[in-house]
Amino acid sequence: RHRHGQRLMGRLARALIRRGQEHLAANRFQPALADCDKAEKLAGSLPEVTQLRAAVCNAIVKGQQEQQQDALRVAQARRNIADGWLSVGERILAEAPSGNGGVQLARQELAAARLHAEDAVAKAEQAMHIGDIEEAMNIVQAAGVGQNRNGRAGELLRQVRAGALEHVRADLEQG
Repeated sequence: RHRHGQRLMGRLARALIRRGQEHLAANRFQPALADCDKAEKLAGSLPEVTQLRAAVCNAIVKGQQEQQQDALRVAQARRNIADGWLSVGERILAEAPSGNGGVQLARQELAAARLHAEDAVAKAEQAMHIGDIEEAMNIVQAAGVGQNRNGRAGELLRQVRAGALEHVRADLEQG
C-alpha cells in the first residue's frame, strides 16, 4: 500500500508539473508557481520542480525587464514628440508593442501634436501669403511650431526667418 501511495503521489506530482509547464507556456505565472508548490509538497524537491520554478522565475524577470524597456521607449518617444521631433517619436513608437497602454497614449499625443502643428503651419502660411510676417512669427511662437523640425513646419520656419531678416534689412536701410 505504501508503494502504491508513493507511486500515486509521484504521478500526481508529474501531472502538476505538466500543468505548471502549460501555465508557463501561456504566461500564467502564478498558477505555474502554485503547481510547483503543490508538486513539491507531494513529491519533495524533484529536479523537474526545480527546473519549472527556475523557468517561471526567469520568465517573470524577463517580463519585468520588457515592461521597463517599453516604459523607457515610451518616455523617449514622448520626449522627442514634445521637442518637436515628431517623426523620431513615431519611429520609436513603431518599435513598441501596440498592446501597451502607454504606447497607445503616446500615439494619440503624436497624432494631436501633428494636427496642432499642421493647423499652426497652415495659419502661419496664410499670414506669410498676405505678407504679415509678424503674425506668422506670433503663430509659430504661440503654437511651439518653432520646435517642430519636420516637413512643412521646417520650410515655414525658413520662410519666416528669411522674411524677418528681409524686414529688418529694409527697416535698417530706411533708417
